[in-house]
Amino acid sequence: MLNQRKILSFFLFSALLMNNSCSRSFMREIRLPEKYEAERSQVIIKRKPGSTISGVDSESISSYRVIKKIKPLGIEVIDVPEGKTVEAFIKELYLDSSLEFAEPNYLRKISLADETFFPNYVPNLTDYLKTNLLKESSVISRVLSTKDPDRKLQYGLDKINADKAWPITSGSENVVIAVLDSGVDLNHPDLKKNLTRGFTAINGTNSANDDNGHGTHVAGIIGAAANNQGGIGLAPECKIMPVKVLAAKGSGTDSDIAEGVIWAVDHGAKVINLSLGGEGAGKTLENAMKYAYNNNVLVVAAMGNNGSRLKTYPAGYNNIVAVGATDINNKVTSFSNFGDWISVSAPGLKIHSTFPTYKVELNRYNLTNGYASLSGTSMATPYVSALAGLLISQNAQIKRADIRKRIENTANDIDQTNFDDFSGFGIIDAYKALRRE
Repeated sequence: MLNQRKILSFFLFSALLMNNSCSRSFMREIRLPEKYEAERSQVIIKRKPGSTISGVDSESISSYRVIKKIKPLGIEVIDVPEGKTVEAFIKELYLDSSLEFAEPNYLRKISLADETFFPNYVPNLTDYLKTNLLKESSVISRVLSTKDPDRKLQYGLDKINADKAWPITSGSENVVIAVLDSGVDLNHPDLKKNLTRGFTAINGTNSANDDNGHGTHVAGIIGAAANNQGGIGLAPECKIMPVKVLAAKGSGTDSDIAEGVIWAVDHGAKVINLSLGGEGAGKTLENAMKYAYNNNVLVVAAMGNNGSRLKTYPAGYNNIVAVGATDINNKVTSFSNFGDWISVSAPGLKIHSTFPTYKVELNRYNLTNGYASLSGTSMATPYVSALAGLLISQNAQIKRADIRKRIENTANDIDQTNFDDFSGFGIIDAYKALRRE
């Protein structure tokens, strides 16, 4: 009898230890960043494979409204009960051992620079030639080599050797670059011929049409058509997939962005451009990045515009090509974030590109319809996405890791030799990247 009691006590003690250890393990999972923005009425959960969440506060999880499910990632977005905070609700959810993780539905925003960071300067072709290219007698014919009237305003293309790259390739209609953003003006004269079928993850919208302006601008930097009404994109023969993951105010949740990533990958995108970011290394967004990587899709993301070492995401995740911004003088801009996760840089100050032909949110900054100049790592990122598209156009079998290596190895140093935390491996060079040694 005594032995039976000892055995029973041993098992009870072991069970308590296991339960206590399990609870501590869950508690370690709920550390949230000190500062972050999230949708305050939603939480993202993921159940362990083959399990169902039994209860929170003796209530069935089924009593909470499921807003969205993303099956490839195994996640669900649920309502936060009235009267509870996101943080408190997540702690309660972690009491259930069948939960793999719960996290806030973090918010990400467009990576557009605050105009107070820099002078109000729009590049002028005459000044540009006088101050930067006076000794290059061939530059005038090169700059004006297309019939696009706004080409003269696109100094960024000169800085990355676009005109020398285009005779090698200007893209392929078989290469699709997804722009996950605020949508795209689906009828813009410089874009509509290059657009593929789109998608919206934003509730209350039924198309990928742009109601902010940011996404249309980004799309034009990638693939505005040649010999049309305005400027030209770096990859004017590639296709653009408009995926709306940001609402009119320029922000979107991790669940919507993740849904957009999955849709883009599953519908043939070879490159994904993410000119957005925010604090908080969410697992949902990270798993979406892994989904793209595992399907040989390159993800290019903006470093952010705080002018600091602040790490924002998705740029801060592994296997992401994180892009900083430079100016007309090949200097890192004052607003561009920096850190050892940066990959390369590209022009991002006062970049001229397409803009919606109708009224949108960003018109409040007195931007003109049709074409406009914007600044930010948001504008630098699509140059890199477009270059990735050109490399795939040149070699359809190239792997994502080789694309990144090629872009980094052919970038031009601007600060320190080789890599530095401010410009990465340097400013991209489209001609050098495409040229076969």
